[in-house]
Amino acid sequence: MKENSINSSLTLSVGNHFVSISILDTSSQELLLSKHKNFKNFVKTELLDSEVDIFLNENNVNDFNVEDVKLIQENDFYVLVP
Repeated sequence: MKENSINSSLTLSVGNHFVSISILDTSSQELLLSKHKNFKNFVKTELLDSEVDIFLNENNVNDFNVEDVKLIQENDFYVLVP
């Protein structure tokens, strides 16, 4: 039996005013997911990890077999560790 799994790459963009993700099928180059969220208020850097975690859970990112992650930062983050 052949296993049907899609390997994908995730791009995560984070700033104090937004977070966005895109997930791309690495074989077909098909965009599987693209989501963006603007925060209502400025989010302190030390609180961004929880905001990103909520955003990823809301968009079921754990359902994807991610083999590559790219992090794009809006500014210097000394608390957020990729």
